Amino acid sequence: MPAMTHSALVLRAPVTLSPATDWELPVLPADWRPAPDRRVITPYQRFMEYAAGGPTVTLHSIREPEEELPGRVALLTLGRHRVGLHRDCVPDGFVAVWSAAGAVHRLAARPVTLGAFMELLMRIDWNA
Repeated sequence: MPAMTHSALVLRAPVTLSPATDWELPVLPADWRPAPDRRVITPYQRFMEYAAGGPTVTLHSIREPEEELPGRVALLTLGRHRVGLHRDCVPDGFVAVWSAAGAVHRLAARPVTLGAFMELLMRIDWNA
């Protein structure tokens, strides 16, 4: 097989992406404090870590679809979102996964019980 050259590459048309800040994210509670040194925002992903009065909460949004997480505990409707609730790969953690505006969003909390994680989810404004 011959080596690929630049002329052999097939280029796709540019994709118009909305900024990561416009990905229809729910409104998080005002008392969740962002960790300024734990933040990444690019046109393709957004990652933030928050202190939520006990557990550490992370919200990671990406443009590319991810594989379904194992260990789904429940499928909920929160506002206009269908949210999968999964056990985290880290002990004592849970993850909520949903799609909106062409992005996949993962909100994880640890250490937290299932009941405490559900309370965290109920404090979020999903109708924003």
